Amino acid sequence: MRFIVDLYRWLILLALAVMLVMASWLGASLMFGPLSTIPFRDAYLGALAGGAVVVILMLGITATFISMHDRLSDVADALDRLTPATDRASL
Repeated sequence: MRFIVDLYRWLILLALAVMLVMASWLGASLMFGPLSTIPFRDAYLGALAGGAVVVILMLGITATFISMHDRLSDVADALDRLTPATDRASL
């Protein structure tokens, strides 16, 4: 299970990096490049900003769940180590 959690961490970082590069390119194209003369340019910029906010929030929620999983896994490991000690004490 740790492998999947670590894989998700790297996927989140990769998604953020790809999103940063693509948003920079698209934003520059919409403002100064060949896409600057299309109609509804401001609507596209707003949709780009809104989409970026949604993706960042979703990745943040995923990272929060991963962090919660790590903490619960640590608690479960601590309880596993504690159980034999309590079993020995009851004898």
